[in-house]
Amino acid sequence: MDEPRKILEFEISHSELVGFMEDNRPVLANEIITTAEEMLYNKIDVATVCKIKVKRGNEKTILHCRLTIDDVIRDIESLLDWSVETEEYELSHRIKLLMDYIKKNDIRRKKKTGFGSYEEFKTEEESST
Repeated sequence: MDEPRKILEFEISHSELVGFMEDNRPVLANEIITTAEEMLYNKIDVATVCKIKVKRGNEKTILHCRLTIDDVIRDIESLLDWSVETEEYELSHRIKLLMDYIKKNDIRRKKKTGFGSYEEFKTEEESST
């Protein structure tokens, strides 16, 4: 994790959005896990998983898919369940390592101190400097 993670960007039409999310769950899950690893190991509170540019006619909407440390802690078990059910065993192993890291380091959901800020963790941008 020495190099900054490249954020995936997708461009799809509005009518393809639901199908895209369903068809690309393993890719998106991998990006979520990679982002969670970066966040936990570098004490980052919020990070962008991917950006999805949704086209509708001549207009574009950009969805910034972000992950918070609370999201990771709250949802990691359900992500593990999904990875086992879908036989994504490499992802399962990485998720289990994250769960062990969370437990070993006693990482808990953070109490917000203000809009978008937490006491202990920093933003993605701050950690890269």
